[in-house]
Amino acid sequence: MTDRAETSELLVQRVFAHPIERVWDAWVTPAAVATWLGPKGSTSHVIEGDIRPGGVLRMCMETATWSMFTLFRYRDVARPHLLTYEHCFCDAAGNLIRPVFFEVWPLKLLTTVIFEDVGGRTRVTLRWRPLDATPEEERAFAENLSSMQGGLAGSFDQLEAYLAG
Repeated sequence: MTDRAETSELLVQRVFAHPIERVWDAWVTPAAVATWLGPKGSTSHVIEGDIRPGGVLRMCMETATWSMFTLFRYRDVARPHLLTYEHCFCDAAGNLIRPVFFEVWPLKLLTTVIFEDVGGRTRVTLRWRPLDATPEEERAFAENLSSMQGGLAGSFDQLEAYLAG
């Protein structure tokens, strides 16, 4: 896995030993996303899942000590090569809120995920950057890049296990 943190952008890249269509399906099937996305040790369930341009995926992630809701607003869905969406935290009703673990945080992150076939395997490149953020929110994002890299690495580990199963 390759990780690189740039000012106000997070880049995570990994090659999965699975065909592009299988990896793509794991990203666009709501029930599948709920099995691998999120911190290790958490469970997720889908509240709303409509993965298409203009659609949303809303999930609840839970551990023994906390629960939080995520909302993805899809902009681009170009099978099997590109997903672009706004990644947000929300309350149970879908209203945007800051995540439970930060007082200052961008309300929206622009997420771009590129899928590339590399000889029957799939390279996934994920980029996150704050969207419509204040300078203070941009700083909070930049200060937590290494933590986010670790979290995404854990999700990608879970994705690999899902794909292998």
